[in-house]
Amino acid sequence: MSPVVGWLRGVEVRLPVIARPLIILISLAFLAYFLASLPIFQAVFLIALAMGGLGMFLRPSLALYPLIFLIPWGGPEISLGGFQAGLTELLVWTAIGSWLLQMLAYRRLKWQESSLWFPLVLFVAALFLSWLPARDLPLAIKETAKWLEVLGLFGLISTQVSQRQAPWLMATILVAALTQSVLGGYQFFFRDGPPAFLISGGSFLRAYGTFQQPNPYAGYIGTVLPLAYALAISPFFWKIHQESVTRKWFLFGSAPSLVADAAPLNLGRLLLWLIGCVSLVALGAALIFSQSRGAWLGFAVAFVAMNASLSRRWAVLFVILVAVGVIGTLLNSADLLPPFVAGRLAPVLPYAGIPDVSGVEVTDANFGIVERLAHWQAAWGMIASAPWTGIGAGNYPVAYAAFALPRWTDPLGHAHNYYLNIWAEAGLIGLLVFLWLVIAMFRVALPAVQRRSSWISRAVALGSVGMLVAVSIHNLFDSLFVHNLYLQIALLLGLVVVTTVKPDPDFRTNGGK
Repeated sequence: MSPVVGWLRGVEVRLPVIARPLIILISLAFLAYFLASLPIFQAVFLIALAMGGLGMFLRPSLALYPLIFLIPWGGPEISLGGFQAGLTELLVWTAIGSWLLQMLAYRRLKWQESSLWFPLVLFVAALFLSWLPARDLPLAIKETAKWLEVLGLFGLISTQVSQRQAPWLMATILVAALTQSVLGGYQFFFRDGPPAFLISGGSFLRAYGTFQQPNPYAGYIGTVLPLAYALAISPFFWKIHQESVTRKWFLFGSAPSLVADAAPLNLGRLLLWLIGCVSLVALGAALIFSQSRGAWLGFAVAFVAMNASLSRRWAVLFVILVAVGVIGTLLNSADLLPPFVAGRLAPVLPYAGIPDVSGVEVTDANFGIVERLAHWQAAWGMIASAPWTGIGAGNYPVAYAAFALPRWTDPLGHAHNYYLNIWAEAGLIGLLVFLWLVIAMFRVALPAVQRRSSWISRAVALGSVGMLVAVSIHNLFDSLFVHNLYLQIALLLGLVVVTTVKPDPDFRTNGGK
């Protein structure tokens, strides 16, 4: 040890009693002077950022509430060392960092067991492996960072969120989606948007919300609509209150008795059910306004899957209803459908079996379908060139020019089929691990639907099942892991773990089972 260091360790400095508050006052004075020299917006932003950072360090789960709104609404982007980072990404990484720092500060590793961890980590590892053949490394890093956010956010929610917070987070998710449905309705009826989105001879416009395109907007709506449906039907299957709110009470009780019975009990759960009902109607309309065929098909299959997972009777009933609906639609040539719905479905069938679209004549009616098929063919070309290793995560736009068909030179960012896209970018290993991850997601959500737990737990699980089905089907025709939608999936899966795995006796006592 240095003699100087030894001498300093033996020195004891005693400050006057007034010195400590004086130092604090001087520091606050300098801080006030610094803030006063800034524009009012920047000063308020820095103060809010400091308070929010302190709050997130104490309770990282607080970041989830603004994050739920930032997922659809986004925020300004800033440049960090050549990378563009949005406010959503900054909030996510700040929350994850606060969670990790909190565990380090308390020297306690808090972890929630789940079958989802291993496939998630393995998929991230597969994306890291795809960096080797990547021509554009920053794009590969950006794509991998998205799934690291999913991994970190899932861990934060499953360990930091309590069961008492789950209803609040569910309500926040529904309210955020409601704001998007209102915006989409305005765009649809008042034709506020690009002329290319006009439909029905210019009478309406495809809703696109804040997503720039109707398909990702519909994908976002499709992640929340199953949760709204699960909450709306929950009184018919599960008790909202142990003593008085039952299936019979909701099915046959009058409105005055409903209010009278619920008032002295738990109005919070009744309010959540009402929000679910309102959201079901509003989000269903928004899905129609988007005119997204992939989202329509995704929710139709999710609707059947959700009801089939409730009971065998419902499974048989809805299979019959779907069969009758399909047969009736084919027999009547879609004449019973509204014109703007029939017009979206009619052009699809002629191209369902075309393997090569390079020679197809492009018209206004078939443009979207042929464009999508052209990108599928380009993805197949990438797969054939590197089936095992892929071309690198996020590198589809970079490699597209070498595989593009004539007249289709715009890469559009992805292959409009996530399964082909991940195969082309991460190789067969990446595709197989991703499929394993999807199966693991279902293994987390599906058993929780039938588990004997709270009605909120089962509603979250049922909504997650519907969300996973809708996303899995829609990903056949698009890529929904854009515009922060992957964070929405992590949110709902984290809530499934919170409400079904973590023990919370108070939650179950206050109206759970």
